[in-house]
This record gives sequence, C-alpha cells and structure tokens, in this order.
Amino acid sequence: MTTLQLDNELDYQMGLIASNYKLKRKVLDYIKSLTAPLNSAKISAAKHDDGLIHIDPTIPLPSDKYVGMITAPREDDDKALEDYLSDKYNLR
Repeated sequence: MTTLQLDNELDYQMGLIASNYKLKRKVLDYIKSLTAPLNSAKISAAKHDDGLIHIDPTIPLPSDKYVGMITAPREDDDKALEDYLSDKYNLR
C-alpha cells in the first residue's frame, strides 16, 4: 500500500468513526493503550525532582552582559567569564 493509499484509507475510516460516538470512544481507548508506555516515560521523567534549581546554560544571566566592561579587555572571553562567575559565586 502506498503512502497516498494509506492516507486515503485512514481518512475514509476516520470519517466513519467520526460519525459514531461509540466507535470514537473505542478508538480513543485503543490509542491510549498504544501510547501508554510513551506517556508513562514522560511522566516519570517529569516527576523526578532532585531539589535543585536547574539553569539552562544556553540562556545568559542578566548580569553576564557586563562581563569585561569594568576590567581590562581580554582576548580570551571564556577565561573572563570563568573569572567573573568565580568572583560572583565565591568559587575560589
């Protein structure tokens, strides 16, 4: 069966199901049973809480745009950012 034939058959069958409440209910229950393992994996991952606040490292902190403005300019921006964050969070 080609993709076009499959799509047409699915569209035809969905039309029949859409007109009958009992069939809709059965199809919905069946679909839920098929996707239950996928949903349970998402739910268990979402419920995991280690008590920490996780910050996305790709999103800059509001104060990070000021790195290097007060100190002398450096060629190595990564080192400047590391120094800034170390001073800010007393990691030394």
